[in-house]
Amino acid sequence: MPPIIYRRIVASPSLTVGGVPPIFAFAATPDDLAVGMDIRYDDAVDGDFPLVGKQNAFALPVSLVAGANAAAATVRVALLPDLANGTSARRGDTLLRNWSGGATEGRNDELLLVLLKRGDAGAVALQDGGQLAFMEILSIAGAPTLVATDTFDIPVLRGRQGTAALDFSVGSFPDAWSAYEGWVIPRRSLLALTHADFDTMLTTGSTGYFRLGAYARGSSYDPSTAYAEAQRRTAASIDLADSQLNRTTRHGCRRIHW
Repeated sequence: MPPIIYRRIVASPSLTVGGVPPIFAFAATPDDLAVGMDIRYDDAVDGDFPLVGKQNAFALPVSLVAGANAAAATVRVALLPDLANGTSARRGDTLLRNWSGGATEGRNDELLLVLLKRGDAGAVALQDGGQLAFMEILSIAGAPTLVATDTFDIPVLRGRQGTAALDFSVGSFPDAWSAYEGWVIPRRSLLALTHADFDTMLTTGSTGYFRLGAYARGSSYDPSTAYAEAQRRTAASIDLADSQLNRTTRHGCRRIHW
C-alpha cells in the first residue's frame, strides 16, 4: 500500500474555555483498499512512536477556486489534480459528489469542510498575533452543486466546532493549495488525538513528531516503512522529511514535525 502523501496535523482552537486545543489528523486515502490509518506520536524523531489514534476514515483534500470572506454562505472548491507520478487525491470524492444532506444535517455538523491558510514552507499560518492557527471548520449545509469539471459550489454554515468565521479572500484564485487548503470529512470520523505530552507541547512550544500509516482490512502499513518510502518519492507533493507545522501554543498549532 502506498504511503500517505496528502496530510495535515493541526491543533484546533479549544472547544471549551481553558481546555487543551484538540489535535486532528487529516489525510487523503492513498489506496482504494485503505480503510483507515494508524496515527503515532513521539517526542523524538528516532523514538518508537507508540499509537495515539486509529482513525477509521480519510478526508478529501480540496482547493479554493474563489475567495470567500467571513460572511460568505457559499464556498467554491475543486478537487486536486493528480500528481505527475500518478498519485491521486481524488479517492473518496463521493463525500462531495454523493452528499445529499440539507440544512438539518448542516446544523448538526454532519459533514465538515476544514479551511486552513498556509504560511511559510507549507506550515499553517497564524492569526491573532501568533496565538491561533488560521483555521476554520465549516459545516456543509446542502448538496454541492457541480459548476465545472471537479468544481463545486458548497452551501456552508460558518465558524463551527469552536472556530471563528475567517476571511479566505486574499490571494490569487483559483488557488492551487499554495495559500489555502481544504479538507472534507464527516464529523463522526474526526478523531481528537490525546496524549499526556500534548498539554505541555501546546503550552511550551516543544516539538512533537507524528507518523501516519494506512491500513486495509486485516493488515496495516508500517509507518516507518511509509516514512522511508515517501522520502524516496521525489515526485511527491510534500516531502515527509521536510514537512513541519508551526510551533504550538496553548491556543493553536505552532510547530509539529512528522
